[in-house]
Amino acid sequence: MDKQLKYDPQFLKIKQNIELVLCQLYKFLIYYQELKTCHTRGTQDFSNSRNKICNLDSIIFRNGT
Repeated sequence: MDKQLKYDPQFLKIKQNIELVLCQLYKFLIYYQELKTCHTRGTQDFSNSRNKICNLDSIIFRNGT
């Protein structure tokens, strides 16, 4: 990745927005899967996995690439 682009404020804002959207999608998918699982088991016992801290930076933007 171009070093100049890496510190561009507009690029960082776009990167932050993409991370936020992906994090929300990830949380929704976990919630939906748990809801489906709990519905099929007939229980309201949800785990805390939908409340986990989501840090996609290490997954998507490895080493600034």
